[in-house]
Amino acid sequence: MAKSYAFYDVANQDDTFHVQCEWFNKNVDLGQKEQTDYGVITATDLQDYWQCPVGRDLLVSSFPESNALFKEQRDNVLTAALLGEASCNGSRLEWKMGLSENQELQMRLRTFDGDIPLVAGSFLLSKVSRDKHSDLHKSWFINSAIASCAFTQANKALQQRITDISKTNSELKETIESMNIKESKNKFVMIDKFVRLLNHKKRKIFTLEEQIKTLNENLTKAKEEAKKKRKRDDDKDDDEDDDEQEETANTANQRAVKVQRTVKVQRTVKEETTSLPLLPAVNNDSDDEDDDYYCSDDDIDCPQTVR
Repeated sequence: MAKSYAFYDVANQDDTFHVQCEWFNKNVDLGQKEQTDYGVITATDLQDYWQCPVGRDLLVSSFPESNALFKEQRDNVLTAALLGEASCNGSRLEWKMGLSENQELQMRLRTFDGDIPLVAGSFLLSKVSRDKHSDLHKSWFINSAIASCAFTQANKALQQRITDISKTNSELKETIESMNIKESKNKFVMIDKFVRLLNHKKRKIFTLEEQIKTLNENLTKAKEEAKKKRKRDDDKDDDEDDDEQEETANTANQRAVKVQRTVKVQRTVKEETTSLPLLPAVNNDSDDEDDDYYCSDDDIDCPQTVR
């Protein structure tokens, strides 16, 4: 059966006890009904030896469930404490030892809630007779050598593991650095492409703005020219209307002057006719003879001159 060994010291005020745990590499399961041996605890003060086999019944009776030892954590906490570990599940573990009146050695386990110590339980180790000291002393050295070899092998394995992990870590760091460099280059390339694209868009926008500006100027000029043309046409129409009105007025004035002249001539003729002496009546036998009056161009009958 494969075994493992743990060695640790328990210091008291007056003396120190050295503890050897011969562990059978079985998982502690206090929930089961059958008795199971988990190991042997041997303690010495370099003068006497005490020993106790550790099994399922001993642990159940010595370490009951309590505030210091919860049911869910009891198996793991007891395993860690018997193997000499200083903590479990974040709680500090501590052994205390003392001799009883019948020379039995009591091992008392304390757990801590913060800085408050809580007694989880205890068990007694029986004193070994002196005729077995030499055998225990010999087995102690043998077990120490076995544990030392196991620790050495475990240490080498851990060192090799650390070396492999360090190598892998270095390779990963180099890979990460290479990826960072590539990422930086890609960023610069992307930035350069983006800048070029942005400049191209800016130039295109500037060109379009210039075209829009030119179109707006041309549109403004076209509107102004159309407005001026419309104004010229309106002015021309007004001038034509004025000319027509002026021509109509001149024509009316000419007609009025002509009428005035005609009226004036008629008045003059009337006045002259009135001032002439009356002539005797003359009978004209022929219709072909000329009348004493002739028709003028302005349709006014004028007397002929009598010679």
